[in-house]
This record gives sequence, C-alpha cells and structure tokens, in this order.
Amino acid sequence: MVKSTKKKELKVLQLSFRFSERLRDILEALAERENRSLANTLEVAVLHYAKATGLEEPGATASGKAAKKKATRKR
Repeated sequence: MVKSTKKKELKVLQLSFRFSERLRDILEALAERENRSLANTLEVAVLHYAKATGLEEPGATASGKAAKKKATRKR
C-alpha cells in the first residue's frame, strides 16, 4: 500500500495593517519572548482569540450561519 505524501497547500495572503506604536511594541515584545516572527505572533494571537470566543473557522459566527441559510433559501 502506497501512502500519498502530498500535503494540502495553504494559501498565504499578504495583508497590511496600521498599528499604534503601543500595540506594535507589545507585538514585538511577545514575538521576542516566544522567539517568533511578528507575522507568526499575530497569527497565533488571532487564532487564540478566535478559539476563545468560539470562532474556530471562517463563517462559524451566528451571523455567518444566518447569511448562509438566507442565501440557500433564495435558490
């Protein structure tokens, strides 16, 4: 039996944000403490917040589910 070693490729998007100096300093301090890049630190923080608030995947919010139901009913 041959197992496929092909991994699902993740699409990486480039985004640009404006931060206050205070927030940037906090992000840099966290990144340094965790030995991470700024981008990775921000990603980890956002994912942690999403999980803590019950949003573990895009579209999992109540309003997202309602919008999907509404779109389905229009068909």
